[in-house]
Amino acid sequence: MLQYCLQETAAQGAELLPTDRNVTVLWALGLTWSQAGEPTLVACNGRPIAFTLWGEMKAPLLLDVRHRVCSGIATYVEPAHRHAGVSRMLRQAALAMVTARGMVVRGVAYSNAGLQSVLTLGFQPVGVMVESV
Repeated sequence: MLQYCLQETAAQGAELLPTDRNVTVLWALGLTWSQAGEPTLVACNGRPIAFTLWGEMKAPLLLDVRHRVCSGIATYVEPAHRHAGVSRMLRQAALAMVTARGMVVRGVAYSNAGLQSVLTLGFQPVGVMVESV
């Protein structure tokens, strides 16, 4: 499922490529975050069908920052289960965990559907990501 997530987001401009290495690293990160109680969640319908890969990454360079940040690396739902409220359910549960810990979530929406989904949960754009071409 991680491979499919990376394939879809890379096709929409995401930086992370759908490589075996990235799948392995993100799998390990998800396990670590899940065991630490981070909001890395899995939805199942007899088997895994969706996930959030969210968790706290410490501030780079040990700089002082305004908020403790939960990085929303990915939310993914298998195509057959989309438009059934699965991502909303996962994000609401993850967001409740983040809020209870006094954190904010930051992530990048690589599709209009993903953007609209998080906006309905109260997320707000806080800048514009740019890159040179």
